[in-house]
Amino acid sequence: MPKYNTVVGHDNASLHLGDVYHVHNVIGLTKEQMCHQTFKTRPYEKYKNRNPLRVDGTCHWVLTHPQFQQWRQSKHDNILWVSADPGCGKSVLARSLIDCDLQDDGQTTLCYFFFKDNEEQNNLATATCTLLHQLYDQQPCLIRHAISRWEKNGDKLQQETEEMWRISTTIRSRS
Repeated sequence: MPKYNTVVGHDNASLHLGDVYHVHNVIGLTKEQMCHQTFKTRPYEKYKNRNPLRVDGTCHWVLTHPQFQQWRQSKHDNILWVSADPGCGKSVLARSLIDCDLQDDGQTTLCYFFFKDNEEQNNLATATCTLLHQLYDQQPCLIRHAISRWEKNGDKLQQETEEMWRISTTIRSRS
């Protein structure tokens, strides 16, 4: 059973910090902030950081690869998909790209999720929540697209992949 650090606020509202995050009626938080926190279901930063740092001189091949260069210079919203057999270094490469190589002038929105063969990291709802949480971190104005669905579903929204997909497509079509 995971341990939680609990902060108790007014009216017995509580915020649990640990492997599961829930925010209910915490004094001082706006509904936008509470909605945003609904999407923080797992410690995705920890999952990324479980992967080792790249060894000096490695992973640079991707930065000069023509397909990567084309993707990087594109003015369109595109996904960079890296695939290879297990153990080939995809996760190490992805961590290096996230932490170092794709950090730039702030014009890029970078969201990630590391799928692994375990219950916590092999779940579409968790991945979708993670990506939406990161998106709202970087572009807070987009939370407006989730508010009505959050008000309707509350924390159950975390398991409603179809609803989260609708939020994602609404963001894409209206932004």
